[in-house]
Amino acid sequence: MYVNIRERRFARVFIAGFLLLCVVVLGIGIGSPEEAREKAREAATETTTQKTEKPAVQEESQKEIVFDIPSLIRKNISEVKNILGKPDSEFQPTKDQQSLGILPTATYQKDGYEIQIDYLSSTGDVAEIFLAKNSNSKSELLRAGNVDENSILYSVKLQLSLRPDIAKYTGVHIYRWK
Repeated sequence: MYVNIRERRFARVFIAGFLLLCVVVLGIGIGSPEEAREKAREAATETTTQKTEKPAVQEESQKEIVFDIPSLIRKNISEVKNILGKPDSEFQPTKDQQSLGILPTATYQKDGYEIQIDYLSSTGDVAEIFLAKNSNSKSELLRAGNVDENSILYSVKLQLSLRPDIAKYTGVHIYRWK
C-alpha cells in the first residue's frame, strides 16, 4: 500500500508538471502582449506604406540596371573581367581554405551596389554572384541586377537582414544552374 501512495503522488506531480509545461508552451505560442503591440505597429506601418507607395513604385521603375548579372552567370572569370574591368578587390583562398570549399572571389562596386563573384579556381567558371546592398525593396535589388526570380538559367535567393530595423534585405544570391 505504501508503494501505491508513492506512485500516485509521483503520477500527480508528473501530470501537474506536464500540464504546467503545456500552458507555458501555449502561452509562448500565442505570444506576449509586447509581440501583439509590435505586430500592430507593423500592420499600421504597412498600411501607411501602401497609401504612400505609388510615388515609390514609380521611382523604382525608373531605377536603372546597375549590373547585368544574367550575362555574367554563364561566363568564366576572365570573361567577366573583360566585361567589368579590373575588380575593386580580389580574394584568393589558401590551400586549407580551398579544402574547406572556400572559392576565390572578385568584387566590383558601382552606384552604391557591390557584386561578389565566386568562381571555381580550376576552371574559372562563375559559381555564384552576390549582389549586396541594404534595401527594403526586393524589386529594387532584383532590378539593379537585372535578375528574374523565376529564371530557369539560375537560382535566386534573397538574403534577409539580421537587422530589420536598418533594412529588410542585405542582398541577393544568384546561383548558376549546372
